[in-house]
Amino acid sequence: MEAIMVNREVWQRLEQDAQEESRPVTELVHEALEQYLHQRQLAKIKREISAYQQLHPKLREKHLGQWVAIHNQTLVDYDDERVNLYRRIRAKYGQTAILIRQVMEHPTPEIRVRTRSYGKREIS
Repeated sequence: MEAIMVNREVWQRLEQDAQEESRPVTELVHEALEQYLHQRQLAKIKREISAYQQLHPKLREKHLGQWVAIHNQTLVDYDDERVNLYRRIRAKYGQTAILIRQVMEHPTPEIRVRTRSYGKREIS
């Protein structure tokens, strides 16, 4: 394991927060790092979704109905079965955020919500 150097000001702020919360500094650091890594994965998935939408016309031509994996804005694998694709992707890339999506006619599925109609009402 490697040590991480933290400047004095940051360390003092961490110690103060830890004391106020009655928690160890290492717990705060681990929590902050987990949140940071989670945010990075969310940002990566957003980029992969954008890439999927750009790639969609070609994907629809060749892979309609299949499951595709998008990593670093590139198609890296595909399969008829989601679970097979998922297993290969996890074996190859570990826990890296990779978009796995079924190629449908439209890049973004249309969602329709039915609501009850109550007619027009006047508000006074």
